[in-house]
Amino acid sequence: MKPLTDYRQIERCDVNLNDGDYALALQNEGLQFHYRINRRTQSKFCFVFLPAALPLDKRIVPSFPRWSWGEGMGHNVVSVSDPTLLLSDALLGGWMQGKYNSWAFESISLHLDAFFKANHIDFNRVIFCGSSMGGFLSLQFATCFRGSIGYSENAQTDLRKYNLKKSMAKLAGLSYGKPTLDDVDSQYTHRFSLLDHFEKIGYVPNFYYVIKESDRH
Repeated sequence: MKPLTDYRQIERCDVNLNDGDYALALQNEGLQFHYRINRRTQSKFCFVFLPAALPLDKRIVPSFPRWSWGEGMGHNVVSVSDPTLLLSDALLGGWMQGKYNSWAFESISLHLDAFFKANHIDFNRVIFCGSSMGGFLSLQFATCFRGSIGYSENAQTDLRKYNLKKSMAKLAGLSYGKPTLDDVDSQYTHRFSLLDHFEKIGYVPNFYYVIKESDRH
């Protein structure tokens, strides 16, 4: 992976980019957003790589998942870091929850929408990709960008049922000020339940869901 300093810095996501590798950092509503972008103007496709949870002993934030995969693909690639991880050193993953009054996922959706439109990338040529936490997010994003595809590996579908209860309790406390996600007000459940998210948006996306037989998410 190239060091971040090798990338051209841009200040906005709604700009038409020439071929090249870019870094983007934004801040709003108390959250910091980081992206790496591999722009390939000859391709009409865009792969969005979403983060998995980070073991605390391997934690580097911002984190850009599977970035090296994109360098030889010949297609547009956006790698997204989870801003929630910058709010606490104790989180295994943030699932882009942000804070109750500043949902990180929603802000990232707006950033991606601006990038796709400025660079003339149709939603039906966008593939959201991720594993575990990233798989959960890939299906969430595919729901918001109609016509796109979500590719999900070993993903959770409802964080209230995820077997890492202590990690979910930390997330509930940080993002919502509650002891568990079960205690969070029902107006927010679409943020951590895919079925609630599908119902709220009124749309079930096109997706591939891959899971190991041994997985117990």
